[in-house]
Amino acid sequence: MLTSLSNQSWILQLILWVPIIGAIHVLAGARERAKAISFIW
Repeated sequence: MLTSLSNQSWILQLILWVPIIGAIHVLAGARERAKAISFIW
């Protein structure tokens, strides 16, 4: 019972963290792209 509960919370944390990490990656990528564009200009 306890293991299934902890497993469920781990899945919940994963569901919560994936979009956050994805957003951070997108923001970091956009910043790097903006930096490269400003460097070219």
